[in-house]
Amino acid sequence: MSLGLRVTVRSLLFLVLGAGIIFLPAGSWQFWQGWAFLAAMFLPIVFLFAYFLRHDRALLERRLREDEPVKEQKRWRRLFAPLFVAALLLPGFDHRLGWSRKLVGEVPAWLTVISLALVVGGLFLSGGC
Repeated sequence: MSLGLRVTVRSLLFLVLGAGIIFLPAGSWQFWQGWAFLAAMFLPIVFLFAYFLRHDRALLERRLREDEPVKEQKRWRRLFAPLFVAALLLPGFDHRLGWSRKLVGEVPAWLTVISLALVVGGLFLSGGC
């Protein structure tokens, strides 16, 4: 399979899995913060994939490999993968069950937008994937 096709398949898989992880716990598609977060995560990654596909294919090849050669990195991945998924599940459950609204009231939209800008900035600083 060509590198471009692998990038496309990986991106679409990320989008579908991300939507499931965000919206299934929310129990609704009417969750604008979920849509905004999905866009904030997905669009920079697609941009970075496209950039590296054009400018540094070898780097992209290395980043798409599933096998991690460094044992310490494997350990970190195993440790943080469940935490990452839990962090993505939590906002959906909060939307459905209203935990934060009960504790502090409605979160202001401007705070959500600033938070999403920080997510996008962090993705670009880390290389995105």
